[in-house]
Amino acid sequence: MMNPTRRNLLCALAGLPAAARAARPSPSFERIAELLAAWQKGHPRLFRLETAGRSVQGRPLFAATLTAPGDGSNKEHFLLTALHAGQEHSGATGVLRIVKWLLSNHPEAVRARATHVFRIMPVVNPDSYANPDSTSGLANALGEDPYTGWSVDGPRDPARCPEAAAVQQAIDTMQAEVHGDVHGNSLPFEGVYQLESSGRAYSNVTLRPYHAALTRLMDEAALAGGYASDGVEEDAERLFGASGLGIDQAKLWAGLQTPAGAGSVVSRPRIYAALYGYNKYHTMPVATESAWEESALLRYRRLFRVGSEVWPGERVPGYPVRVIAKDIYNMVTAYGSTAEQRRKSRVELWNKQGVLSFGMNRPWPAGRMLFVLATSIAARKRWLADTTLTGFLDTARRNGGLPADRIASIIAGLPTTPGQWGPSSNLSLAGGTGSSELGPIEHGLTLRLRLPFAKAGSHDVWLNNEPLRAPVLQIWTGRGFSNVEINLPPERTRKEDLFVVTLRYNPGETRTTGLASLE
Repeated sequence: MMNPTRRNLLCALAGLPAAARAARPSPSFERIAELLAAWQKGHPRLFRLETAGRSVQGRPLFAATLTAPGDGSNKEHFLLTALHAGQEHSGATGVLRIVKWLLSNHPEAVRARATHVFRIMPVVNPDSYANPDSTSGLANALGEDPYTGWSVDGPRDPARCPEAAAVQQAIDTMQAEVHGDVHGNSLPFEGVYQLESSGRAYSNVTLRPYHAALTRLMDEAALAGGYASDGVEEDAERLFGASGLGIDQAKLWAGLQTPAGAGSVVSRPRIYAALYGYNKYHTMPVATESAWEESALLRYRRLFRVGSEVWPGERVPGYPVRVIAKDIYNMVTAYGSTAEQRRKSRVELWNKQGVLSFGMNRPWPAGRMLFVLATSIAARKRWLADTTLTGFLDTARRNGGLPADRIASIIAGLPTTPGQWGPSSNLSLAGGTGSSELGPIEHGLTLRLRLPFAKAGSHDVWLNNEPLRAPVLQIWTGRGFSNVEINLPPERTRKEDLFVVTLRYNPGETRTTGLASLE
């Protein structure tokens, strides 16, 4: 919070003349409204401006959609907000600088428009923005914070926080792949600065994208333009944790530490606006701190490129938000040949994880694999009551409908005695924590089996009783894995609830282990 007395003190310390103390380099809210209207008038085919609601004091809550005209079925959805603008003026101006660039003829901007639908809310809290030195600080006129005043179900008090309700509407409508949120400072005078960061929140250890490589890309892009980045907990060389570990809290990451007597921001898991979207739609949160608009642009330009590139380990372009469930080795991912199809599949599977039971044989012999997925509680009870490999084989023979002889050949020779795998070799299952049926899978799903042999070949893949071929089967290498991807379309997942993969392959190399590696 920057009250007038503190602002004047900082101005004096900075050596600014008295006349400059009341001046701000940021535009007024009215000037922002004029800019947005001018962009809509100047780019009517690219930029559509709407009022998503009204603030507590009646100011418009601007929301714009920005994309190239034409078919949007294969476009990534990106929600871009300044949730603390509000008081943090440089968050709003950072978003506006990004919008200005997105409307330009720069080749990367043209590409971003062609591959994205952007939903943009540059001033989420206009009452606070118009009065940045008021005692309400980051909150709205009724004391509610549109950024932090959330539960997993949405804004805690939407009647008192219409600003957060408008954000919720944008999150629910977009079901975006990424929610980028730009923070900053109140820009009380020219020359004020703060440390910037990408993808890390000081007050919330949970608010981070699940790909650290993504934040590094953003930081590197900023650095190339001369802008530094705080590594937050990395630069503090601290682990996350809580005092319950028995470790002195001072030795763990605790967030932004302010001077003694002024309080501190303790970094702990919290539900903020972006985590509502993550919980409901598997939307990846990317929060940034921005002091300079050009730095914000450099960071987000690099992030937008990710949306049109093939991420390491993926097969097709787009943001890496497709993995729904994972058992260390293998994955259940969103299905679809377009961004729209994958989005529908992602959201459905994300919210039906409780009925997904899946896993592979343990131990793990090179050259062969048995993988099983049940998509209903009934299938789990019928087929996976006994998860020992011999027990599953007996169940397959008793129930019928599966290639029992092929299953037997895959598990042949695996131990039936105790070991690191437990009392006997087994199907090491993940998921399946739900107690209620959630209906059939309506939008398809994809199985991704990861073999840690990049040179693997001669893949012989069967699903239930049939050998697989393209396009249902896709095989590619990425990050050192040979990925075996099985695409199950909606017409199949709506009717079936058990999928058994039997896989044989040639690892393509012989790796030494144990004593042989030491001789």
